[in-house]
Amino acid sequence: MQDVLDIINTLNPQYISVSEMMFFVTYLGKDYQGRVLTKDIIIEFINEFRSLKARQKVVEEVINEFCIPENFNGNKIQKRDFHNWKNETQTLFDSFDLMAVFEYDREKQRLLLKANINGEKIAFKRSNVIKQEYFKQHEVQKDICFELHHIVPFYYAKDIDALKAIDNWQNLIYIDANSHKIFTLDKNVKRAIRLNFNNLDAVLDNLVGDEIVLKYTDNIRYKTSLQERMLQYNRVLLGYEQKV
Repeated sequence: MQDVLDIINTLNPQYISVSEMMFFVTYLGKDYQGRVLTKDIIIEFINEFRSLKARQKVVEEVINEFCIPENFNGNKIQKRDFHNWKNETQTLFDSFDLMAVFEYDREKQRLLLKANINGEKIAFKRSNVIKQEYFKQHEVQKDICFELHHIVPFYYAKDIDALKAIDNWQNLIYIDANSHKIFTLDKNVKRAIRLNFNNLDAVLDNLVGDEIVLKYTDNIRYKTSLQERMLQYNRVLLGYEQKV
């Protein structure tokens, strides 16, 4: 959910179509030509796909003609079925539609961010604005093998005030793509939302004993003088301290 929200919030216009979800977003975190596909790479793919405009339909038709089960040998896993792939994606969008921050426009086949919750307007900061603030505050250089990760994800928010607090550069860390992949795939690690430090290394745990260690410079890059500020903000989000 967090990755999809970040991708939508970065794109302009802010949505993900069924085709974009199928062709690109579902490959997030997978290995491709010797590197892990990060959110930034996926966003580049989507923007390039959108630049095709009317020719997008040609691409979809080619993939549709290729992904016919009869064209492949082997079992169900080895076959390709475009219509099954599309149906699964639409079902996934239906699941997102049940969440507080997403809305599925079935007519246009697009997943969007909700404009309001319970009558109260939501205004997410543009993802690029938050990213720029992180790099400014932490004074780190961008690296194609790293990506920003929300420590406390949006789905932990119980109200709009919590959403606004989570949507902040102080709730971000810059980690390598392989570590981010672990957060995505490991059901215990992805709940690691409490931040601590062991000297310069960052340690995230899920409050019940499972933890992941992020080695400084290898797995995480940040300004070391901001350690206490990062810890305090994390405690505020988790309710251990009052906001100052």
